[in-house]
Amino acid sequence: MQNVETPAHLALIARYGAAWFRSAGTPAELGTILVTVLGAVHEPGVTEVGTGTPVGQLLELAGGASAPPQALLLGGYFGAWVEAARAPARPFSSAGLADPGAGPGAGLVAVLPAGSLRPPGWYATWPASPPGSAARAGSACDRRPGRTNR
Repeated sequence: MQNVETPAHLALIARYGAAWFRSAGTPAELGTILVTVLGAVHEPGVTEVGTGTPVGQLLELAGGASAPPQALLLGGYFGAWVEAARAPARPFSSAGLADPGAGPGAGLVAVLPAGSLRPPGWYATWPASPPGSAARAGSACDRRPGRTNR
């Protein structure tokens, strides 16, 4: 079993009936989903919403952004980063998150505040060994993309 949502849904469907379950979500993706909202929000936490709830509404349920957002990680580790301006109207569902290459996945929305990312190409200019460092190019301490201990 991958999650506790499935047996919880089964118990509730057995108790309240299939019509109750179908009353939440979208016609294509029925029911509710647990979503963890964290990062630059006022009240990070877990909430249960109907599948397809707009991402912007999820942010409102978490008290709103605590700083201007730059990007949102939608779906978790196997989701996708989406520019903040493109995220709020997206339904938090498989269909709604497919376009940017994300999906509900682990049910995560992580809000990254503006100014958190360096400009494109910045990491490629990072020195192989920061001044005063014992790290050598290609070592495990070399944090440049594509560099590993060989």
